[in-house]
Amino acid sequence: MPLRLVALVPALLFAADLASLKTEPNLERRADLAIKFAQDSVVTAREAYAAGDPAKLKERLADIEGAALICQESLDATGKSARRNPKHFKQAELRLRDLMRRLKAFSDAAGVEDRDAIDATHAKVAAVHEHLLEEIMSKK
Repeated sequence: MPLRLVALVPALLFAADLASLKTEPNLERRADLAIKFAQDSVVTAREAYAAGDPAKLKERLADIEGAALICQESLDATGKSARRNPKHFKQAELRLRDLMRRLKAFSDAAGVEDRDAIDATHAKVAAVHEHLLEEIMSKK
C-alpha cells in the first residue's frame, strides 16, 4: 500500500488546480490529467456537500466544468483526426461518460436546493462528451 501512495503523490501535486493542468506540454496527457482532476473533484464535491460547505461545493463543480473544457480544448488542439486516431479521444469519451454517471448519482443523492448546480455541471460535461462523440463518429 505505501508504494501506491508514493506513486500517487506526483500526480496529486501536479493536478493541484486547473492552472497547473494547462502547463502540461503534451496535449493528450493534459486531456487525461484534466479528466482525472475532474474525477477527483467529484469526490471532493461530495465531501463538501456532506460537510455542508456550499461555497466549496460550487468551487469543485466549477473545477469539474473547467477540467472537462480543458480536456476538449486539448484534444481539439492536437490537430489529430478523432476518426483516424481515436485512442485518446475514445479514452476521454469513456471517462467522461463515467464522470457523467457519477455526477448523476451525486445529483440524485443531493438535496433539492443543490441539484440545480450539480445538474448544470452534468449538462456541461455532457456537452463535452457529445462533442467528442461527434468528432469520433464524423466523416470529415
